[in-house]
Amino acid sequence: MKKPVIIGLLYLLAASAVGFAETQQGTEEVLMGLAADAKTLTIRVESGGCTEKKGFHIAVQKTERRAPHHVLTIYRIGRDECKAFLMDGVELKFDLNKDLGLSGSTTYSIANKIRGRP
Repeated sequence: MKKPVIIGLLYLLAASAVGFAETQQGTEEVLMGLAADAKTLTIRVESGGCTEKKGFHIAVQKTERRAPHHVLTIYRIGRDECKAFLMDGVELKFDLNKDLGLSGSTTYSIANKIRGRP
């Protein structure tokens, strides 16, 4: 009888630790769209009318390949509490060098999901 209780407690402890880590970074954003080039990343996200660039954190993870490559994951760190309904969301632009520290000959990819339109 003790074994199931201990396993249950371990599961709850692990789930709490994972939840804590996610809240430190924010919530991984499901994007409405994106545009990317060698200097700028532009994302389209849902908005209630108060969404700002400072409400997002972009985690940059360097991967080992022949050439430098980075995987970007976009997290929303602040909720947009405004009540406007912006059907097309808003666009936010990030400079790869100034905002994300990416420069030189590098490639990057986006880890986030992109929501299709009906």
